[in-house]
Amino acid sequence: MGQNPSNKDYENPEKLALALLETISGKKGEPRDWERFQNLFTPDAQLHAIRLKGDSIIHQSFSVEEFIERTKPFYSANGFREYAFETEVKSFGHIAQVFQPYGASVEGKGEIARGVNVYEMVFKKGRWWISYLNYEAESEKVRLNIKK
Repeated sequence: MGQNPSNKDYENPEKLALALLETISGKKGEPRDWERFQNLFTPDAQLHAIRLKGDSIIHQSFSVEEFIERTKPFYSANGFREYAFETEVKSFGHIAQVFQPYGASVEGKGEIARGVNVYEMVFKKGRWWISYLNYEAESEKVRLNIKK
């Protein structure tokens, strides 16, 4: 896929966010397109997982490569799929923020998680890029207000 600005993944912030979900989703044993995944991000992009453990907030930060290394075995072994319930984009000039409530399922188990992805994006070199991604799954104390 490469970084060709004419690629539909980079056309607008909504398509970029949906492309991320497509790249991590697939059937059990099906290889993911990690090159496509990497090309969605700026070279210095960061991904941040936020979760609650008891009364503590756990924050983990990853580079794109660290995220791939950490999640690749799980995605391949489990037939993982993540899908957007909706995608809300707010933009100004060459920056955009995407708020995306999501669901996640595993083959044979159904939906295993719901949460929110929040993307920070930038338009440069003729295309959109993800520069920052925060994500948090539901917990006992933080519930997603979506009925889907």
